[in-house]
Parts: sequence; C-alpha cells; structure tokens
Amino acid sequence: MTGASSKVGSGLAGAPSELSARRVQVRPRDVTLVTGAGGFIGRHVVSQLRSAGVEVVSIEHAWHSRAQVDSLLGTSPVGRCIHLGWYANPADYLSSELANLQSLRSSIELLGALMSRGCEHLTVAGTSAEYSPSVFPLTEGDRVDEATPYARAKAALRDLTAELSHLNVLPTAWCRIFNVTGPGEDPGRLLPLVTRALLGRSPLDLTDGTQVRDFLDVRDVAAALVAVSGAHMIGPVNLCSGDGVRLKDLIADMASRCGSLELLHFGARTRLSGDPDTVVGDNTRLVNEAGWRPSRSRSQMLDDIVRYWRSQLEER
Repeated sequence: MTGASSKVGSGLAGAPSELSARRVQVRPRDVTLVTGAGGFIGRHVVSQLRSAGVEVVSIEHAWHSRAQVDSLLGTSPVGRCIHLGWYANPADYLSSELANLQSLRSSIELLGALMSRGCEHLTVAGTSAEYSPSVFPLTEGDRVDEATPYARAKAALRDLTAELSHLNVLPTAWCRIFNVTGPGEDPGRLLPLVTRALLGRSPLDLTDGTQVRDFLDVRDVAAALVAVSGAHMIGPVNLCSGDGVRLKDLIADMASRCGSLELLHFGARTRLSGDPDTVVGDNTRLVNEAGWRPSRSRSQMLDDIVRYWRSQLEER
C-alpha cells in the first residue's frame, strides 16, 4: 500500500537530518501509528501490522516539536500507537544525558498529539535495564533502578503515562523488552560481533561470559508488541522468552555453526561496572493476557543470524 510522503528536519541527537511519515487512506480510528518505524524492531512491527491488514502511519526517526508531529500526521486519525522512537546508539544510549532528555521531550510532545486525536491506546517500548538486579526471573512488580540517564528519562515517561492511564485519558502498556537479537541487528552488538568474527576467522576478546541473559528474536518481539497493542493491555509488561542462557554457552552454540571457539578469548576483557550477573524475565502476563507465544526457538534464531551475516559478508 503506497501513500504520500512528507519530510521535515529533525534536531535530535543521533537522528537523520530528514524525517518522513508515510500515510495511507484510512477510516476514522482505524490506524496504528508506529514511531521509530525504521529501526531494528520498528520495521518488523510495521510489516506485521500491514500483513494483518492494519492501516499504518509510520514515523521512522525522531521529531523536535509538537508542530513537527502534527505536520507529519496531518489530519490522520490515530486509534492506537506503538512508540519505539528513542535514542538508541549502542555506544552511549545508557549514559547520554542530552540525548535521553531530548527523547523524553519528544515523547511528551507525542502524547499531546495522540490525545488531541483521541488515541485509544498507547504501547511504549521500555527495557529490562529499568529493573534492579535480581538472581530470580523478573516480574512486572519487581523493583526498578533509575541509576542511568536512560533509566531516569524512561522512568519520567513511564510515570506520566501511568497517570494518564489511571485517569483513563490515554491507556498505556509499558513493554519492558529484554535482550532482542536477529537478522539486521546493529553489527556492534554482541551476537553480530561474535558471528562476524567467527565467519571472518578473526580473534575476538570477550568477558568471561558467565552472565545469564534472556534472548528473544526480533520478529517475536515485534509480534509481542502488536499483541499487547491489540489486547489494549495497561501497565508494565515483560517482553521476553522467560528462559535464561549463559552468554558463554550461547556463543559456543554460535561457534558450532560458523567457526572455531578458539577464536573467542573469554576473560580477555573486564566486565563493565554494574553489569549484572543475571537478567531473565517472567513472561506470564504477556502469555496469559495477550495470547502471545514465541514462533522461533533459540536454535532457529541463531541459524537465522548466521545465515544473515554470511550473506552480508559474501556480498562484499
């Protein structure tokens, strides 16, 4: 389905200089707005919504003001919104005060635009990084930690949307996404980094790999976001597999597919300060209330990652 395109400048850190929104002809209250639609998760969300016959308005990157949001949306009604747009540079997204404050400001401008259009439900992408460390599977009621600029900015938006939900002004689901991976992930992140090193026969220094993490394929994360939005869930919701794995074991599994484990030097790097031993989620609420189930096993996820990066390297 093809629609008109408009572009405006963006003044946000890490955002491209131009910003586009794609519109389609819609019936009142029959459209879902997706922000961050050009991102790793966002493009899968848009694809799945459209495959399900949902009319979509997509904003690929960021915006600087309420006027920009209104310009991008034009007269389009918005029945639901899945808000993924936030500063996400892997190098400093947790620590950048300015970029996170700008993302918070942009999100607040978005809330105003949504309420003016009578939006019935908002789904926001949060993160497992909001939680305080725990050796047990994390539930939505567990304590959160606001130690980083990223966590503080997200917490401010979370508290605001919680109040809007309480007042029934804009019912909001706050989705805490755990470790997401899959084809097309940023090459600087862990599994692409490891896969590319193995395929290229290059040595790679790593930490000891004893950290336990909860991984989910990006397509299953997108399906979970769509399911949460469709179910009009409210409050925090964990988006995770519920199954933890040691990083060293996961990487060894990857090495069995595409190279020698001897290329990977475990313990050569020191873990970052504050890197928790265990981050595993409990997905009971997601499964029971949204009817979601993962479509890909961990083995299928790793196979797809290797296949993707092998094809990328062969094209060079």
